Amino acid sequence: NLQSTIYYCTLAISLYFFLGILAFLFWLEPKWTIIDALYFSMTTLTTVGYGDLVVSGGSNLRGILGKAFVSFFNVYAVCISVSALGVIAKLALNQERKLVAKAKEKARSQLIQIFYADENEEDEEDDLD
Repeated sequence: NLQSTIYYCTLAISLYFFLGILAFLFWLEPKWTIIDALYFSMTTLTTVGYGDLVVSGGSNLRGILGKAFVSFFNVYAVCISVSALGVIAKLALNQERKLVAKAKEKARSQLIQIFYADENEEDEEDDLD
């Protein structure tokens, strides 16, 4: 069902941003603001990655776990981006199919009117002869 797919994509993107805010503000980059965390999450989600904000790493356990988290966070971002684009494409295709079906029906009805109009004119001409 397309409606439930849209719901799950919206939920996945919301969860992504919520998880990003929590992870970056309270664990990985406590000096960042909420705007910084959202900005980093958005640039990661859109796969732009300007490089102006980077997650600091290190050789300690926190740095290694942080790098691992960001790696999985990036993969998750790409997956939900592709899913969302797929849903958008599906919506566009459904709309196109509806428009094509409507155009076919209109053309069919116009052809029927033309055909029967020609047939009626021929019948009238035969009646006159």
